Amino acid sequence: MADNKKVTTETVKENATEVLQQNEYVQGFVGFFNKYKPYFLGAVAGVLIFVLYKQFFNKPKDATKELKSEAAYFSAAQYMKQDSFDVALNGNQNGAGLLSIIKTTKGTSTADQAMLNAAFCYLKTNRPKEALKLLEDAGGFGKNINARRLSLIGDAKSELATQNGKTDIKGCQDAIDAYEKAVSQFPKDDYNAVYLEKVGILYEKMGKPADAIKAYQKIKANYPEYMQINEVDKSLGRLGVEN
Repeated sequence: MADNKKVTTETVKENATEVLQQNEYVQGFVGFFNKYKPYFLGAVAGVLIFVLYKQFFNKPKDATKELKSEAAYFSAAQYMKQDSFDVALNGNQNGAGLLSIIKTTKGTSTADQAMLNAAFCYLKTNRPKEALKLLEDAGGFGKNINARRLSLIGDAKSELATQNGKTDIKGCQDAIDAYEKAVSQFPKDDYNAVYLEKVGILYEKMGKPADAIKAYQKIKANYPEYMQINEVDKSLGRLGVEN
């Protein structure tokens, strides 16, 4: 039984890493970011949770329950990898979905991890209100994971504040506050460049070019290797700042 358990755990980790790599380099920073820049949902942040969840996993005493939980996460990871976010949320004949995991493991770190992943799926299917509810209820994470949670809260609030072509100033500011809290968790984290660019975009929408410039200049100063640094330069140029 111990050998089977080990194999299952390693399989989960290997597949989770593959999910992270594909989302980071395919969805996170390439064409998706440029096309949907104002609404970019932090794919890296959401999927990274799968890589780290074992570290924070609240293991059931019953080994069978543990293996079933791991199998459920493995199944959800596979569907997220395929952009089948509704199936990841609700499951199918092949396994329970994230919403079921939340119900059956309520009050545990397992439920918190499922909440973050479910929130990511909600964001990817244009349901920011549902995502925000889960993100605000989830907790008990270290700084690294909490930074990702805060960035997703920023994504949800940003979506809600810019729906239907309108700009809700208070909502945008709330989103900015969430992104800035995410940055404060780990000031040297490379992902902060993504969050700061979102801050700049929101300040532009709010008609605050000076604040937008400050956000973009922080990227230039602190994250010069940022993969979208050319886009940051373009934004600064558009705002009258020579590079």
